[in-house]
Amino acid sequence: MRGSDVAVVLSASFIAAHAQAQTPAPQTPAPEELTRRAIERRAVEVVIWGMPAVNYDLMYQALVRARAASDRSSTGAPVTQF
Repeated sequence: MRGSDVAVVLSASFIAAHAQAQTPAPQTPAPEELTRRAIERRAVEVVIWGMPAVNYDLMYQALVRARAASDRSSTGAPVTQF
């Protein structure tokens, strides 16, 4: 390596070390903040896991109505829309 290359490498490593030394250490969040984050995370999980259950129930209700309409139409009774 030439002298100028060594100087560039040394100055770059010095700048990186200096920047890392000035970076503040990550702080531990307060207990209230951790509690708030946990509640928000659980709320998101409830929505994500609840959506398939709601969709299943809606499809089941539609099936029940469709069967009831089919039964009424096959017996000759008038079909009413709800």
